Amino acid sequence: MAGLPDTTYNIIKRSTYLAYTFVNYQSIDQVTCQWLFQNDLTFVHAIMSVISVFKDPRRGSWSPSTHFHLQRTIRHLNEELSRGTAVSLRRSSTIYIVGLLAVVAAILGNYAELGVHLSGLQQIVQLCGGRDFLHSMPGLHFELERSDPVRQGSLDLAFVLATEEAPHFLEIRTASPAGTGFWDPCFGDDDDDDDEAQDRQQPPGISNSQLAFAACLSDPRLVTVCHDVRRLVAMVDEQAPRRSRLLCSNVYSGVSSIERRLLRLEGCYGVVSGPPNTNANTTADECLRLGLLAFMSVFDFQIPCGSGEEEKKENKNQKNTEGANMTPTQKKAKQRAYLVSHLRDACQAIEFSETGISDTPHLDRLVFWVLTIGAMSIFDVSREPWLVEKWALVLDKMHPDPQKQEEKDPRILWEHARADLDGFFWLRCVHDEWGQKMFERLRGMARSSLG
Repeated sequence: MAGLPDTTYNIIKRSTYLAYTFVNYQSIDQVTCQWLFQNDLTFVHAIMSVISVFKDPRRGSWSPSTHFHLQRTIRHLNEELSRGTAVSLRRSSTIYIVGLLAVVAAILGNYAELGVHLSGLQQIVQLCGGRDFLHSMPGLHFELERSDPVRQGSLDLAFVLATEEAPHFLEIRTASPAGTGFWDPCFGDDDDDDDEAQDRQQPPGISNSQLAFAACLSDPRLVTVCHDVRRLVAMVDEQAPRRSRLLCSNVYSGVSSIERRLLRLEGCYGVVSGPPNTNANTTADECLRLGLLAFMSVFDFQIPCGSGEEEKKENKNQKNTEGANMTPTQKKAKQRAYLVSHLRDACQAIEFSETGISDTPHLDRLVFWVLTIGAMSIFDVSREPWLVEKWALVLDKMHPDPQKQEEKDPRILWEHARADLDGFFWLRCVHDEWGQKMFERLRGMARSSLG
């Protein structure tokens, strides 16, 4: 049993965090894990429930194994808590266990239950002394510590993006007085010394000329966030060729700061679902804000949806439940319901015309990037014909169809499109292959729609 957590849990975290390929997540501590498996039956059932729900190819229904381990986890946890609240709450395994229950709820797409577990974690933390209590617990180096709802808000962010309800841990609703640094760059100033940045595993500064599209934006706070995202992208792209991974602590402090600021900007740009182009700049701001949230999802908890082969099947033999009858892409859209709804409104609020989207030179490329990232990250494109139509139209404006220009072929067209995407935010080690497949899929769908 002692070897089970290391091998299986590493498989799980590769599937739930796409950034695993370039971020060095700390592995579960073998001594601590072995002690927990030998001495804490509740923890055993909790982690087995995660493994069970992950291995279930349906991942939207309760298998007998998942049900068994979840029931045992809850029963033993309640027994432990009834023996003495103060003592039980202070045991690190209690935090582990409730966090694992939250993971299972997220994988099953049960966001009401996820909210209950996050509320439970919130109460435990407060009763034990708040965030200072967490920092004082050296044993909490389980994977949940690195990207959990308590420390980085990853599951909490998944909850917010799926339900549009208030977060439990993300500090985005409180006032931010001048001087607190909430809106300051999280990776330092643009004039940071390149050698010093290397020592800190931080990228050199990004010049304003590298954010030419910022002319489309009206909010300087969003521009600052864009600088930070570009620095983060540069950090990842610079490290990738070395086949080494970035320290998780260095990456996630920046990721957390970026995501909190993006969420804090909600509602700052008015209603974008009214008449098209009523305010092109604020519409562009909201479109980019939501697109960046979709882009940043590569660093966050992802509900593992299995292989693409599952999506090709009709799932006729599965139980008649919402989760069981959803394809992996539809589950992805459900996980990001907030983004799907609001990004759809923002993109549709920008009207296309025969002469281009607008007189702003970079706005067409901004919309192209947002639509592409949205298609890759949150949308079920088979159910969003408007996206395919708008994406194809703006692509044709930027780079006329190779069928109409014999000197171009699809490979050259992709390279041009990729250069446009790379001019915004593009993780080459993640998005190049993935993006080309989506590019070819969207082009094929656009051609099919034309008959």
